[in-house]
Amino acid sequence: MIYLNILRRNSFLLVKYFQGNRSPLGVQRIEEGSSRAWAHHIVENKHHFQHWLDITEQGEVIPVEMPFRYALELVCDSIAAAKVYKGVPLDRKEPLRHWEEKVNKELIHPETAKIINQLFENYVKTGKVSL
Repeated sequence: MIYLNILRRNSFLLVKYFQGNRSPLGVQRIEEGSSRAWAHHIVENKHHFQHWLDITEQGEVIPVEMPFRYALELVCDSIAAAKVYKGVPLDRKEPLRHWEEKVNKELIHPETAKIINQLFENYVKTGKVSL
């Protein structure tokens, strides 16, 4: 029941901030300073690199290596989001461009970042997400 209440609240927020060309979570962050729906989403969905961050008692953020299946899911999710926000047909370079320009790699374990980069590069070359 608690989960349904969270889902209801988050669904309302997603509808409230929906614009069609970008994530409603980002809009909520701009307007409210944070997004409860996003915080819930990254805890429940292991394909987000934020799920794989550890914070020490001193407040240092340490990236934890992400299992391959979640790295693969991250890339597929990024491609799907690009298709939603940029339209179809999608320039296959768009998800890689977003990865290279917008994602802070200091927050991603180096081995995970290497695998994700390879997956995006293969998608650009072949249209398939594979190593």
